[in-house]
Amino acid sequence: RNVFLSPEYSARDRATYFHGVHRSLELLQPQLMELDLFAAAPKVEVPVVLLEGRHDRVVPSTVAARYFDALDAPRKRLAWAERSAHMPDFEERELFLGLMMEEMLP
Repeated sequence: RNVFLSPEYSARDRATYFHGVHRSLELLQPQLMELDLFAAAPKVEVPVVLLEGRHDRVVPSTVAARYFDALDAPRKRLAWAERSAHMPDFEERELFLGLMMEEMLP
């Protein structure tokens, strides 16, 4: 459930979550800014599902679509979350869950 709204999470859980997100970004962002997936991962040996937020300003939809088109994978699917930005798994939860059920369950 959503960490923001679920009664299952305490105030401490929420603080720890946000601290973890902040710390992860602090440590990983310099490396991520240098990462070129077109060069680093032009081919993968596993199925790929990309769920992209149409209004993402972190990873623009045009870049995501270009990478998807260039990617060589045994099976791949690109799904658009039309009302989302960078976190469609939170912003359009039902779409995300439906996609996971379709693609991940036998």
